[in-house]
Amino acid sequence: MLIRLITVNILTSLLQLVSVRAQDTLSTDYLQPYTTYFEINNAKVSGNGSAIIQEEIKQSQFVSIGETHYSRRVSEFTDAVLKLSADNGYTALALETGPYSAEKLESLIEEKAERNLSELFDKFGSKLLFRFPIPFVAGKEDVTWLETARDRNYALWGIDYEYYDAAPYLFQELAETTKGTAKYPQLKKMARKLARKARKWNFRSTVGGFNMACKLSEWPQAKDFFAEFDKGNSQAQLIISELQKSWKIYCYNESGNYKQNNLTRIANMRSNFMRNYEALAEKEDRPKVVVKMGNYHTTKIKSPIDYEDVGQLLETIAQENNTKSVIFRMIRRFRQTKAGKIKDNLQASGRYANFLRLGRSDQWTLIDLQPLRKKIRNRELAMTKRERYEILNYDYMVIMPTDRRVDYHF
Repeated sequence: MLIRLITVNILTSLLQLVSVRAQDTLSTDYLQPYTTYFEINNAKVSGNGSAIIQEEIKQSQFVSIGETHYSRRVSEFTDAVLKLSADNGYTALALETGPYSAEKLESLIEEKAERNLSELFDKFGSKLLFRFPIPFVAGKEDVTWLETARDRNYALWGIDYEYYDAAPYLFQELAETTKGTAKYPQLKKMARKLARKARKWNFRSTVGGFNMACKLSEWPQAKDFFAEFDKGNSQAQLIISELQKSWKIYCYNESGNYKQNNLTRIANMRSNFMRNYEALAEKEDRPKVVVKMGNYHTTKIKSPIDYEDVGQLLETIAQENNTKSVIFRMIRRFRQTKAGKIKDNLQASGRYANFLRLGRSDQWTLIDLQPLRKKIRNRELAMTKRERYEILNYDYMVIMPTDRRVDYHF
């Protein structure tokens, strides 16, 4: 009996060893059959990969663009996706910005979008300090996809907090809610004074060592200003509420309480998404939504810092609805510097090297990660921890052609 047991254990070990040795290892060559290429010209997708993108958009309820912020190519891809998605019944665009700022964007782009955005950013932004009143819409290329969203009748959802740099412009917006009343001149004057102080604090926080959000959240003058607005002024109360919420979340980060910062921010984003989604679901059956956020937030399972983020919420809703949530994870290999030099990020991004080697400077690369998950489950494919993470959390990796930062519209 003992001899038989030992024999069984030896055979089991040998089978496991054979299984491990039989595993393939993820490599660029291995990924080649799952890779196609496409082009984007005048917001139209063409080439071998275009049919895949169009079919995924058609078959999904949610399309997420996991972006690299301030990328010219991301804006180009977004514009094309918005047009394709509108043709397939998508009616909302969720953005990594605050609820009030999304409303503000809708009003700014109604007519003369670039001029209106430029005026706001000229007044409250800074190219030198990289400070913007509303995030991720500072480029001329961003105006293009915003105009497409307008022309295709997308509702803009701001599902994040109001931006770190937003206080000066939002103080002004608050005063404007009282225009035509006796209080307006006084509140406009107060708003200008508060905005000047906030911009000075913003500069100090940029230099370092000054916790602006914590200071703003406890600032007596701001509290006095907020107290001047009637509870029945719904627009003003929205701005006040979002400002206070944003300062609280940013203050967690400034104070080193990073876990609470992330938990509170993610809970806020998920709550804002659901509020908008449920309102739209009363009018439409299983509303179709495009989501444009940083790739950390669009993950199916957990973000790189181990939180269930917006992407996980979308996956859950899709599963409940028996629909699909598709995620395009944007990444760059080639980057053009301000001096016009082309840099290859292959070595600097070594943990993505097997993917990035498939990237081309003059074409878009589309890698389908979905078939690889079965191979992971069946232990047929060996890879690094990071490669496994990418495959499990994103559906497609989109390697952009040579990319550069957007051209500012202000």
